[in-house]
Amino acid sequence: HHVPKSVEEAAPAYIAQMAVYRALLAQTFPNHHIRALLIWTAEPKVMELPNEVLNDQLAVLTGQLAD
Repeated sequence: HHVPKSVEEAAPAYIAQMAVYRALLAQTFPNHHIRALLIWTAEPKVMELPNEVLNDQLAVLTGQLAD
């Protein structure tokens, strides 16, 4: 499997999934800072997903961002 070199290369489905997870965790733990990470197993790599990327994706998923 291909391991992306950057967040921009990561599959959109992964970004969407992590955006939803982060939103749910933020509601569950409102006094905590939530970081989203993708951990690739095909090679040892950890990729932190920037809040801006997750916020934009969540806005798309909830219809709050105009195309």
